Amino acid sequence: AHCDFVERDPNTASLLNANINDLSCEDRSTLHCADAISFLATHQNQTWDLIFVDTPFSSSLANTTLVEIHEQQCLDREGFIYLEQARADSGYADENYSLFREKKAGGVVFRLLCPHSRESGQEAV
Repeated sequence: AHCDFVERDPNTASLLNANINDLSCEDRSTLHCADAISFLATHQNQTWDLIFVDTPFSSSLANTTLVEIHEQQCLDREGFIYLEQARADSGYADENYSLFREKKAGGVVFRLLCPHSRESGQEAV
């Protein structure tokens, strides 16, 4: 397995890099200091099994990123998207994905999304 980390903030990217090194995961991960939209545009024809979308709260970047993921077709047909948003920002409205699971804790909403083409066979909880 391989993990691509995408982080636009250089300070946060540095912390991620330190964690990658501390865990001796350099051979199984790549850190990209870029914003997600630019990263996706330069990694066309690549798919991932699991994509974490944890954009800054109070921004429209989550929905923009979901649209870009769909347009670039970079989520594997059997894959999932983990979406984390503030409850106040939780206006999730993307016709390209189905809600597989949802949890709330404090002021945060956690969602697990899957492509419509995938049948979960389970109710969201």
